[in-house]
Formats: sequence, structure tokens, C-alpha cells
Amino acid sequence: MVREAGVIARGFFGGTYKQWEKQRQPPVTEADLAVDKFLNEALCGARRDYGWLSEETEDNQARLAFDTVSWSIHRRLRSLS
Repeated sequence: MVREAGVIARGFFGGTYKQWEKQRQPPVTEADLAVDKFLNEALCGARRDYGWLSEETEDNQARLAFDTVSWSIHRRLRSLS
């Protein structure tokens, strides 16, 4: 799963991609959102009883109903080498 997420991120490396500013934080890129979506679907799809918390996803209080929460944090595209 981690390798698959890496393949998604690398697909954006060296190319043109969209990015958006976040308040008082580094920008978020299209690559960030693509990896976040993949990890969310893969992890929560495999563990239906897990909630989701990620720096790229708006917090949803529904995650508090779960005993376990998957938490995602990943590097910005510009830091890949």
C-alpha cells in the first residue's frame, strides 16, 4: 500500500500540478490530495471499523465513533527527490 501511494505521488513529480494555500501551513498539492484519497479508500476499505483523520481531509467528527482512527500525514510533493 505504501509503495502504491509512492507511485501515485511520483506520477506528479517533475510535472505540472495544482496547489492551494492553507492557512498558516505549507500549501497542499494535487499529489497530496491524490495520495490522501488513495490511502483513505485503501485503509478504511480494508478496515470498515476504522475512522479517518488526515491533514489533507477536513476533520469529520464521525471519526470519534470508531475505536481506531487511521491517521495520515505525508510529505509535500516538492520535498520528494
